[in-house]
Amino acid sequence: MVLLPPSEAEAYDTRQCLITAVQTHAATEGYAITIRHSNNVTKTTYLGCDRGGVYRNRNNLRNDNRQRDTASRLTGCPFSIRASERDGVWTLK
Repeated sequence: MVLLPPSEAEAYDTRQCLITAVQTHAATEGYAITIRHSNNVTKTTYLGCDRGGVYRNRNNLRNDNRQRDTASRLTGCPFSIRASERDGVWTLK
């Protein structure tokens, strides 16, 4: 099953409208979007899949000294998209 990315041809009035539209599209395709990072100076926001990345072991636990079986939702999804504002219009790239 191929998950389709949101259309880059559309323009949005506000950042929140853009994020809502991308979240709605992602929900219909079976995934979710999170804000990975944003920059208010350059008016740029990077969005990514909520399953992107890999588990980071912060407590230096190993399988032999771990007390509970754990699971991570992260699957290494490479999806990333950039949203930027120019002349008051937000677009995806």
